[in-house]
Amino acid sequence: HATMNKIDSSNLASAPRGYSHMVATLRISEIRMCGDVDFFPTPMIERRTDFEALACFPDLQPFATSAGGDLWCWSTSLSGDQPRIFYVEYWGSSRPYAPSFETFLYRTCLEDASGRWLNDEDELREKIRTISAILRELDQPELASDMEDTSNLDYHDTGTDEHKRLGIISWGMLSVGQCRERIATYL
Repeated sequence: HATMNKIDSSNLASAPRGYSHMVATLRISEIRMCGDVDFFPTPMIERRTDFEALACFPDLQPFATSAGGDLWCWSTSLSGDQPRIFYVEYWGSSRPYAPSFETFLYRTCLEDASGRWLNDEDELREKIRTISAILRELDQPELASDMEDTSNLDYHDTGTDEHKRLGIISWGMLSVGQCRERIATYL
């Protein structure tokens, strides 16, 4: 809680409720890696000035990084009741990724389920179930149920025809098309 209070008192918008909940309940450590997301230890959240890519985006607060050094941020300028989540590339461009932290968790989990980042079946199923439980805690039953259903799907090669032609195999539960369809439905 102390870290979250420091964030609020430094004139930044409140952290997303879902993020605050995960820090307070230590759930953040359970999913330190989620898709291409590596959550910062909470003290890193306060050091916004460490990131050159954010120079053009004073209203974005980083909370995680990608494997390539890009940043996941929440917007400190609220347009609704929850901060939107943005993806900021290390060279300084940004794009909206999810309308809330909860939908951010859902979308990154869908990408995992498509075989994009994680190829161990047991680890993938466990991660999806963990995200499902967290989404339930965050009062997102529809997203949680979809994740539960996803965790029970067959594990198979989810690659596109182009991937298969190139000899690339992606193991997961959802095809890229199914992942996109769910993103369009729920986000």
